[in-house]
Amino acid sequence: MASERPSEPEFRRGDVSDAEGILRVISAAFPEWPPVEIDVPPIDHLRWKMTPPEPLPRADHAIVELDGEIFAVQLRWPARAHVRGEDVPTEVGTDLAVHPDARGRGLSRLIRAHEQERIHPLRLAGFDTTPQNELVRRMQESDGLRILRPMAVWTRTFTAATFLRDHRAAGSLHLARAAGVHLARSVARRLARNRGSANRTIDRVVEFDERASDLWERVRRDYDLARRRDHRWLNWRYLDRRAGHIEAYAMTEGDRLLGYVVVRRNRVEGTVLDLVTDPAEPGVGGPLLDRGARALRDASCGRVTCLLPVGHREEAALTAGGFLRTGEGRSLDFSRDRHQQLPEILEIAADPRTPIHVMLGEFDHA
Repeated sequence: MASERPSEPEFRRGDVSDAEGILRVISAAFPEWPPVEIDVPPIDHLRWKMTPPEPLPRADHAIVELDGEIFAVQLRWPARAHVRGEDVPTEVGTDLAVHPDARGRGLSRLIRAHEQERIHPLRLAGFDTTPQNELVRRMQESDGLRILRPMAVWTRTFTAATFLRDHRAAGSLHLARAAGVHLARSVARRLARNRGSANRTIDRVVEFDERASDLWERVRRDYDLARRRDHRWLNWRYLDRRAGHIEAYAMTEGDRLLGYVVVRRNRVEGTVLDLVTDPAEPGVGGPLLDRGARALRDASCGRVTCLLPVGHREEAALTAGGFLRTGEGRSLDFSRDRHQQLPEILEIAADPRTPIHVMLGEFDHA
């Protein structure tokens, strides 16, 4: 008796109504999902992730079915970006997963081909940190030439063990200098915290309002490339409880918003997801970072990590907030083929002196 022929994979687009089938694949593909700590069931986290604020598209998630059942997925995370002042769509693929029962059938390559067919003709910005996943790295090898924009890793540590782990790899001279700087800046921060400012206050954010959108309109002019941060996107990305253990702190002077910081706690690790400050108000970022870092320390985090483009104007704020460069480097990854219709972004990526604002909160893996 002849064996039954395997069914042909069928590609389609999906939305949040497919969440349960998508979660079945993701749960089978990854030993732990999501990789960040959450207080809600995984299906709720997934539904949050699949429904960005309108009018951003919600039905572009990539799905491959076999005999009508989902066996491969890649979620799409859309937003808007400013590229030299022009507002353009931006999108990154997240959570590429193939069910173990269907591996080896080219389902991830099928998703990749359909995404390239859809995205490459568009005037659309797409960039991410260099992938850690080996499967994704291998797939990107066929994407043509890439441009890597350097990012620096900064940390603020709260224990001797984490300080040594973060700085020892860069050599004994770096470690000795970092220890001296760390001690001196700790004293300076305590003095600055005691002085404070009677007119400026830092409070935890319950909900971002139009003032955050107005702040972003003032900030974005400083950068040739940045994802748009209006208050609706901020509330979805950071303040929806389904997103994880995230807190935001804002500095105000009267009714004026001067800046905000967003931090995440993931077990004993802390991360700075976002920092936005008014360019006309120097000295805002340091106290905000200090406030966010102390909140993470009080929640039992041993350190806080921040990723920032090299040469960014907020490097001074990180220094004032108690952060030190570790000597480790990361990169932003830009594909030449993907940006044939938006060559300006490749010019920006290739010149490390061009100011860009990119932080970890823009990516789902942070």
